[in-house]
Amino acid sequence: MANTETHHNMELEILKAAEQLFLDKGFAHTSTTEIAKMAGCNQTLIHYYFRTKENLFNRIFEKKLEYIIPKLFELSQQKVPFLERIRQIIEVHFSILLQNSKLPRLILNELNSNTQHTEWLRKLLLEKIKPYFLQFEKERKQAIRQGEIRPIESETLLFDILSMNVFIFLAYPTLCTMAGKTPEDFEQIVEARKKEAIILITNGLRP
Repeated sequence: MANTETHHNMELEILKAAEQLFLDKGFAHTSTTEIAKMAGCNQTLIHYYFRTKENLFNRIFEKKLEYIIPKLFELSQQKVPFLERIRQIIEVHFSILLQNSKLPRLILNELNSNTQHTEWLRKLLLEKIKPYFLQFEKERKQAIRQGEIRPIESETLLFDILSMNVFIFLAYPTLCTMAGKTPEDFEQIVEARKKEAIILITNGLRP
């Protein structure tokens, strides 16, 4: 039992170290030697648990989705008006981003530079999030039929939400510096941005 727990803890330490280094330096500029050093192990153990750096990257994103999926499931169980659903989605998305503030930059960099990661992420998202997207699509069509929102395609709406939500995390800390803000102000900036995103998106959806 103790041996199993030790293996589990070591695996988590490797994942934690890899995630931090990927976020700080990017996937291509992070070596397994650096990951092993930060995790307090040798490269042999990294190979033992994950075989390759690519598998480490994949596992990190799988764990992120394991965290996100229950939140999507919880939202999907609530029967609410569509505009309230949009508010919920924006709230949850900002909460996830605030806890993973460097993740959008890593994803964008990988999507722009690594076609293998792009295809893998696309397939993973299709597999894990498809049921929730299909429900979202059903709710969107119903809201349009009932006159709750103006006609709009799901992809357009989701792109609107992503662009409103993600930009502050991609632009930080440059924007904060230009605005004379400090890193300590970031949570307040994010909270203000979240409220503004909810207002702009929901008002823009009204007929």
